[in-house]
Amino acid sequence: MPRTQARSLALAAVFITLPTLSKIPSSEASSSSYGLRRLSQDLTDIFFIGDLHGDVHCARKWIERTGFIRNFDDNSPPDSWIWTGRSLDESTTKSDSGKGPIQNNENNSTGHEAMVFLGDYVDKGSNSVAVLNLIRQLETRFPNNIVAFMGNHDLFSLMDSTFGSDSGKAFGRPVHDYVHAFVHPEEYIESGFVQTREDDHEILNALHLGFQTAYEKGMHGRLFLSTNNNNNNGSGCEIGSDDMFCHVMPFQRNPALAERARERLRTWRKEYAIGMVDSGLVDWLTRRPLVAQVGDTLLMHGGINPAYLEIVLRNKGSFGKPPQLGAAPAELSNGDLLSSITNDVSYEFWSKQVINKPHSVQGPALQRDFRWGFILDLVQYRGYFDPKRGCQEANQVLNMLNDGQQSIQRIAVGHTPHQNAHEICRGKVLVTDSSLSRPFRQFGNMYCPIQDSLRKDQEISSSSKCFLPASKKCEGTISRLTRNLASDPWPQHVQRISLASEYELMRKEGAVQNSENDEL
Repeated sequence: MPRTQARSLALAAVFITLPTLSKIPSSEASSSSYGLRRLSQDLTDIFFIGDLHGDVHCARKWIERTGFIRNFDDNSPPDSWIWTGRSLDESTTKSDSGKGPIQNNENNSTGHEAMVFLGDYVDKGSNSVAVLNLIRQLETRFPNNIVAFMGNHDLFSLMDSTFGSDSGKAFGRPVHDYVHAFVHPEEYIESGFVQTREDDHEILNALHLGFQTAYEKGMHGRLFLSTNNNNNNGSGCEIGSDDMFCHVMPFQRNPALAERARERLRTWRKEYAIGMVDSGLVDWLTRRPLVAQVGDTLLMHGGINPAYLEIVLRNKGSFGKPPQLGAAPAELSNGDLLSSITNDVSYEFWSKQVINKPHSVQGPALQRDFRWGFILDLVQYRGYFDPKRGCQEANQVLNMLNDGQQSIQRIAVGHTPHQNAHEICRGKVLVTDSSLSRPFRQFGNMYCPIQDSLRKDQEISSSSKCFLPASKKCEGTISRLTRNLASDPWPQHVQRISLASEYELMRKEGAVQNSENDEL
């Protein structure tokens, strides 16, 4: 059994007996609760865009590729963007009757098309803030057409920017301490949030040299970017320390450089967190949905563990009444209850916080509250990719949620990367994470130099994953689900869209086999 699945099942088993499953006061239900469905039921065209991971150039390319927005270029301000809808050549689309154009609303949006982002806008690349700003601008401009979900990296970044040092962390410590996977150090400089200093390039160069040493020695799984120095000998290194600065060159033999790097990281992290709060990006992130239905598709970043969902449904009467839904928990559809104990719990928690400065929030009991355990699992679960049980689990979730009030035909997830978007489980699961970020596609979870000036200063081994630079070309695919009329059923399979060619059908019925991991 994969590690993530085993962890999720173990947590679910523990949470069954926890007192947090006792009745939750209805006052905790969020006033923003509107059930599981997002956007109009009259949609005719949906694009699904997977993890963008800090690459704003490719993010713009994929948004442009949908053909939904006119005047969408680097030099056009958001208020000049025009939603053109389904047609790539016209600014209006046909009405359902086919007899005339649909009138655009005040935001130039027909409301019949949608663009869905599956989360993970940050990390891996060095343009996280630019990507967040871009997606926020899209949603603000076209609120009837854009849904942007919370990814696990987005949630962890939110925690790092807001939780105090004594608050719970998803992994027991801030993710910015990791020497891989979470916060690329060039992000601090690229964000525009930190003050420019003369020795920034020197510090970044030293950090990259340290990363390369850790990667080559296979130490990146046990070392951290610790900025604490409480040791009286001045080196900041104790016996058994997991501090990267104590174990790799150039810091190991240069305590002064190590302390300068520690101090700079402390400063960068503080300034970055202030920028995230002051820019409103923290506030925007707190309002990301965790799970929702768009069209006939159930969407979330990671996945829904059927063991968690079974616990929720078995204890349906234990949860408080969401006032906006106007029904007791036992009267809610299974899907609306799912939204209530995830989306509403998250919204309610963040809405009560006064976030006017970083690290001012006391985090929830992540590992002791069933609902927050469920939320963490939603953004991290990978169970559908288990070759033995994955499709069975996806079908279990669909069966539990299709209780007569919901009509969900597929699950769409990000989080688990592949070379292209594709379907598995006979079209019941849409895999959207196609490594759209160029740094991630080339370097994976490693923090390799991205800036050309930094790469020139590095002597990177030819055997290193960092040896070749990231491609200038945007690769991967996105997915499209389309129907002629709002009264038509949605098709069973999606189209796969690339940048290299015109729209191509992902699978013609019986003609083309699906991509990897399909369990027939």
